[in-house]
Amino acid sequence: MWILAGVSLIIWSGLLEHLLYLREAAPRLLRQARELGRGPVGKRTEALRRMTLNRARSGLQRALPVLRTLVTLCPLLGLIGTVLGMIQVFDSIAVLGTADPRALSAGISRAVLTTMGGLMIALPGLYLVNLVERRIERIMHRLTLESTSAGGTR
Repeated sequence: MWILAGVSLIIWSGLLEHLLYLREAAPRLLRQARELGRGPVGKRTEALRRMTLNRARSGLQRALPVLRTLVTLCPLLGLIGTVLGMIQVFDSIAVLGTADPRALSAGISRAVLTTMGGLMIALPGLYLVNLVERRIERIMHRLTLESTSAGGTR
């Protein structure tokens, strides 16, 4: 459970930081896109526009692969707890020779709690990662529109 708590802390702090970064970066990127859209039309300008948009996308998405991986790992970490809990149950049966209800319930409780913990971290984490990805796509769409048609010069 401590590992799950640590991973959860990393996920939530990473998502919060990313949302705050998007709030700060979007207006600055939109200003840059408007400036690109007002520039002269030509191959160099188009190449600069594409390069700027690609750089903006990579900057906006910089932490998402790590966060998505951590969110995906949470249920698997919970399953490790399930396996360890069941090993504890079988060890108590092996040591005592019979199935002691107290020893069995302790191992089963451990197994169920870690599985539930992994799922409780993963479900809202997955929702928020998808929310951030959708927000990035909206920002990128606006950047593309602003960089190609700002000022009506194109």
